[in-house]
Order: sequence, then structure tokens, then C-alpha cells
Amino acid sequence: MRLVIGHEVQLEFSHADSYAAITLGGPFQLIGASGSIDDADPAHPDTLGPALRLLRSQLSEVAIADPGVLTATFADGRSVVIGPCDYEAWAFVGPGGSRVVCMPGGGLAYWLSADDAEVLW
Repeated sequence: MRLVIGHEVQLEFSHADSYAAITLGGPFQLIGASGSIDDADPAHPDTLGPALRLLRSQLSEVAIADPGVLTATFADGRSVVIGPCDYEAWAFVGPGGSRVVCMPGGGLAYWLSADDAEVLW
């Protein structure tokens, strides 16, 4: 896993020919395997230290629920949870190139790859 910190936090995952990325643009929570919670916000860089614990983590699952809550779960039991805010809070690019973006206020926008569109339709 690659972790990029700037005006947003980007988690990039690659394995063989597969690539996925999660961009965190709004406030999010890092939940430890023991249930501990760290609040983080890219607008406040001093809160992002706990995100470094995700380095070299293996992504197990990404779940997206209404109204725009993304939960990324890692193999070691940790997770990242981010909900909607007044701007695009997060984006997810899946292994096939499909993209889901949390729009301001919680609506979701989808751009599907040809492979994913076949599965859905």
C-alpha cells in the first residue's frame, strides 16, 4: 500500500495487474483492531499522524452505504470510515477502473468500467 498525504489523503493499493485507490478529502475516522478511534482531517495536517499506521496494510473490503458512508476494512482488523460533508468527501477507484465519488451532502456519482457495467446490467 502507498499512502500519499497532501490536501487530501490517498491510499493506493496494487497487486499484480490490479489497482485500487481511496481518496479521503474530508474528515475521517481510523478505527483500530481493538476499537480505538482516531479522528483525522486533511484540513488539519496535525491530525493525520495516525494514518501512517496504515502503511503496508492489506485492504480486505470496501463497503459503501447510503447516504455516502465509505468503510475500508484492512486484513489486520483496522478500518477507515468517512461520511459525506459539504464537498466531495471521498472517492474510490476500483480494480477495473470504475469510480465512485461521494458528492456534497452524500449523494453518490458512479463511473463504471465496461466490465463492471456488464455485471450490473
